[in-house]
Amino acid sequence: MVRWANCHVTAVEVDNNKFEACLEHGADICVDANSNSAHEALMDASKGGFDVVIDFVSSTKSLEMAVESLGRGGRLLTLGGGGGSGSEFKLNGMSLLSKEIEVMGSRYCSYQEVLESLQLVGEQADKGLMPLVTRTSGFEGLEDIHNDVEQSLITGRAALVL
Repeated sequence: MVRWANCHVTAVEVDNNKFEACLEHGADICVDANSNSAHEALMDASKGGFDVVIDFVSSTKSLEMAVESLGRGGRLLTLGGGGGSGSEFKLNGMSLLSKEIEVMGSRYCSYQEVLESLQLVGEQADKGLMPLVTRTSGFEGLEDIHNDVEQSLITGRAALVL
């Protein structure tokens, strides 16, 4: 979606096997979160700091890495939902002030935003805007899908078929 909006996208991933999928679906660059040089790679990719970081995992490590990679006036949006939801992290008050950063939380999206996203995908599908859904199941497989999401075994999205 952000690529569709002409944004530069840097994906941060812990599983190198998912890098190819990230690049195929809009990321300009992939950074290995477990690399000792991850911070430097993020600073290079962002030319000194990102304007916006969206954290889908919200672990202590990912949140601290996100804050450290923000540029002046940058915004961190944490959506949680990954294995780290509810994690605590350190935030330096002086850095918060001097860089004028914003940290925001979200429960993901509203019902109306889901409808608008689906409409946008429907309108733009012929131009390549398609979600990466790699796993589907009915209600009988819901617990297995949830466990796989928690263990980061899903690339892209999993969908419940009703």
